[in-house]
Amino acid sequence: MLLKKMIISKTYPEYEIIRNIKFNKQGLNLIIDNTTDNSEDSGNNVGKTTFIKIIDLCLGAKSVKTIYHDNDTKSDNEIIKDFLKEYKVEAELEIEDEISQEIYLIKRQLYANGSRFIDNVLYTKDDFDKRLKEIMFNSNEKYPTLRELMPKFIRIDNNTNDNIIKFLGNFSKNHQYDAVYQYLFKILDEKLINEKNELSNNRNTYINRIKLLENDNRIDSLDILKQKQKIIINELDTLSKERQKLNYVETYKDELDNKRNLTIQINNCEQELQLLELDIELLNKSIDELRKDKTNIDMEQLKQVYEEAKIFSKDIQLKFEDVVNFHNSMIENRISFFVKQKKEKEKRIQEIKKTRDDFIEEKKKITVELLDEGLLTDLNVLNSKIEKLSIEKGEIDNSIRLLEENIKERENIDKKIDELHVALKADKINDNIELFNKFFTEYTENIYGEKYLFAYNSNWDSQKQFPVQISNFNGIVGTGMKKGMIVAFDFAYLKYSNELSMNCPKFIIHDKLETTHINQLRTIFEMSSNINGQYIVPILRERIKDVDSNIIEKAKILELSKNKKLFKI
Repeated sequence: MLLKKMIISKTYPEYEIIRNIKFNKQGLNLIIDNTTDNSEDSGNNVGKTTFIKIIDLCLGAKSVKTIYHDNDTKSDNEIIKDFLKEYKVEAELEIEDEISQEIYLIKRQLYANGSRFIDNVLYTKDDFDKRLKEIMFNSNEKYPTLRELMPKFIRIDNNTNDNIIKFLGNFSKNHQYDAVYQYLFKILDEKLINEKNELSNNRNTYINRIKLLENDNRIDSLDILKQKQKIIINELDTLSKERQKLNYVETYKDELDNKRNLTIQINNCEQELQLLELDIELLNKSIDELRKDKTNIDMEQLKQVYEEAKIFSKDIQLKFEDVVNFHNSMIENRISFFVKQKKEKEKRIQEIKKTRDDFIEEKKKITVELLDEGLLTDLNVLNSKIEKLSIEKGEIDNSIRLLEENIKERENIDKKIDELHVALKADKINDNIELFNKFFTEYTENIYGEKYLFAYNSNWDSQKQFPVQISNFNGIVGTGMKKGMIVAFDFAYLKYSNELSMNCPKFIIHDKLETTHINQLRTIFEMSSNINGQYIVPILRERIKDVDSNIIEKAKILELSKNKKLFKI
């Protein structure tokens, strides 16, 4: 899929084109910033990075706020923000299937709560991403998601610009990266990738439950818990045999049996209390999270949902404030539901405690007074020890049961994941990675005079490693060198995807290339002329003044300056 044309326009009070940019179908595409090094020009935001952010927004990026918000200063450019809103500015991106030559029109309104369209059909955020994934990757599977794949092709933020292989957010899990790389390198069928990702998410749920149980009960491990259980069973067995040796009248056996039965009932009450207390703790956590959701409501996103709903149905009578109240009421309803469950469980706890206390009182009444005084003392001591150990055993039995249930579920998931690993054919992995490395080593050698290799580790999970790695790094790699390595990696993947006729973007977008040495820049620009795809780069003209001017002029698709900014304001 190639980028064909971008139109940025005002739509209010009347339609007016601000920019009409045509992309070069092959090779280098430059967005040139003519800002000089003069102090009076420094610090001006002419819009070269904004332009590629708009491309990213058209291809599924979440928030238009990135156009006017500065993450470093945590402030908004109010001029641009107001301009986008006042004139209802929108972007239209034409993309073209390089094989079928079919053209798709993607429209993204660039103001808060703006809508998304594909071929003039209005889409919600989720459906927009789903349709885009169908277009860009010819895939209907949920995982990996569109926005897990696109940062590989559009490197704008710090994560994507500074990391060669770790280009997702800071909180992304290794299994998410595994799904992305298995998809990108066709290591596993995409349906199996989706299934594996679902399994990994469920596995993490059981792992968290096990940790919660262990922390709440101060359990070191299941094995230690079972060892404690065996010790208590042996002690109970020894004490029971000692009690059997006591010579007491047959008449009182029923009374003693009754006392043991009451002990069992008390233990059962304690076990149920433990489960209920664990349930209440989980409910409290859910209630706290919902209250945080209500406090941290994203008003802009909710407003967007409201505006999209108005488009679908002009008869909506509710005001936005009603929508907010409705949203809050939904959260309150869920909180009320959980609070109701909590109260029911608290009520049940009180009932069980009363039942348990009644059993305890009834048990106290059983004295076996007619037995010999010495025999009675020994018997009561034994019974007291047995009772204490029985309660402790009941608690351990319950903890073991809960742990084993969750561990069993986790192991079942592990087994299913292992079965999926069988589908990972080593020959196919080696063949695919070997083909990629053929291109990767060629590009790294051209840029740096050294060969680097990319590797996929199918045993990354058991070895607790990252799924992929690039070898032959000696020490810490500087930012400029990282940039060149990212270029080599992405160029190699473009060539690899073309070799295998894969459905994926056939364009690469890199920001902040200024940190790359001029010698490497020349080499990169020369290499980009031979790629079967598009290399889109915003850059300062001052940074490339020593590059052949013919290359620059041929590659230039947009030129900006202090007096000629992107939005012309």
